[in-house]
Amino acid sequence: MQKVTQRSVAREAGIKAYFLNHILKSRRQCPSALAPKLEKLTGIDRTVWVWGSKEEKREAWNNFISSKSATYSAEGKCSDSLE
Repeated sequence: MQKVTQRSVAREAGIKAYFLNHILKSRRQCPSALAPKLEKLTGIDRTVWVWGSKEEKREAWNNFISSKSATYSAEGKCSDSLE
């Protein structure tokens, strides 16, 4: 299993890590077409990705990262071990 990072989630979402970082820091707006993919990968609601404040996004991201259920399988796909 790999550690879940911004880079690994960005790769799965098909975006650059710097772009995900800009979204998390509210420097860039999350495209509404990307939000469902990020929601599926992280469990963070798409409304937070699109309309959440910097603080809401950061808190949700930190909760996702610290969650023991967030892991990457051997194929490198983000999954939730509770499934």
